[in-house]
Amino acid sequence: YIVDPEAAESGGSQPDQDNTHATVVSALEAAENDEESGTGAVIGVARDTKEEFLNVDLEDITLVGYGGKPTLTLNPSDEANGAVQIGASGVTVRNLSIKYEGSLTDPLSNGIKNSSNGVTDITVDGVRIENTGEPTESPAIDFENAESVTVTNNEVLGAPIGLYFDDSTSENTFTVRNNYVDLNPGEEAPADGSDSGPTEGI
Repeated sequence: YIVDPEAAESGGSQPDQDNTHATVVSALEAAENDEESGTGAVIGVARDTKEEFLNVDLEDITLVGYGGKPTLTLNPSDEANGAVQIGASGVTVRNLSIKYEGSLTDPLSNGIKNSSNGVTDITVDGVRIENTGEPTESPAIDFENAESVTVTNNEVLGAPIGLYFDDSTSENTFTVRNNYVDLNPGEEAPADGSDSGPTEGI
């Protein structure tokens, strides 16, 4: 499945043999309706797109940018629990730039997060995710009660990374490596050493 707004027909996809879609939402819907190859599908994003939010409920989906690092500009509604909501296991998000507007007053204004407890094998790798609103404590990458989560090589701006897990099971592993987090993009690190400036190497 290819996401390319310029190549896709207005409001939908190209003929079936092309399988090119104007939005990620349209590509996800097509994958969910494809009984033969929907599960385990790769959705390649070729150009910048604007969406409300993404709800990934199909197992083993890979959402990946190619031909550079295209930008997904997301504008979650008040009812949304995150800009990218992951409700299935085996989901990978890789090589994308994601922009969303977080909120100081709405505790649910997360970036990428799991929308279902118990999802496993989730990977966020090589993503630049930016909260374009006021800096907030609501995480840009947020996984709670998920298992086997990998968060590597990401640039996170305007919000922290939040990972919460049940350590009662030895099979629950989190890999967090080589991420750059800047809670206040554009601001210099304060002289008092407080944590409102950039933090590297998480």
